[in-house]
Amino acid sequence: QQPAPFVVLCKHLPMAVRYEPDALDPSQAAVADRLRKQAKTRAIKLLREVVLDVSSTVTTAMLRGKLGPLLPAEQLEPLFLARMRPVPALPPSPSPGGRYVLFPAIIRRAGDALPGSTGG
Repeated sequence: QQPAPFVVLCKHLPMAVRYEPDALDPSQAAVADRLRKQAKTRAIKLLREVVLDVSSTVTTAMLRGKLGPLLPAEQLEPLFLARMRPVPALPPSPSPGGRYVLFPAIIRRAGDALPGSTGG
């Protein structure tokens, strides 16, 4: 179908959050929910950065699906891989090279921090 009804920007985008375990308790549902939301927000921000990167070869026609649904992902994959890092404490990601997009957790609410910690 031309244009494609959808386009794929990235086939797999493994995200990892870095936090101080003595300052944040991800076993609390509210904290885990906020970390998931941060990961989604960071993923969307990363997609935007990669598409707008000066070395990106993606065109408006590609983003509109005129050249097929998978071409944007193929063009953007090297830019995503350049932003990924290995995380030794985690098992290798299924992405090429076993790497992750790593970002620091943001603690904005005092209730997220563990008692006696200063936050992260």
